[in-house]
Amino acid sequence: MSKYERPLTAEELAALDDKDIDFSDQPELSGDFWSTARVRGGRRISDQLLSSGD
Repeated sequence: MSKYERPLTAEELAALDDKDIDFSDQPELSGDFWSTARVRGGRRISDQLLSSGD
């Protein structure tokens, strides 16, 4: 059960301190997960703007 009555906006989430975020419903990731994890770069903002179709 959430301690919030509604989903928080991006701005409200950004304003939360890390200690106030409840991760208890998320499973902990094992060492197996991290041993095969890879870092992937995201798309540049200019690429996203160009491909938005607007």
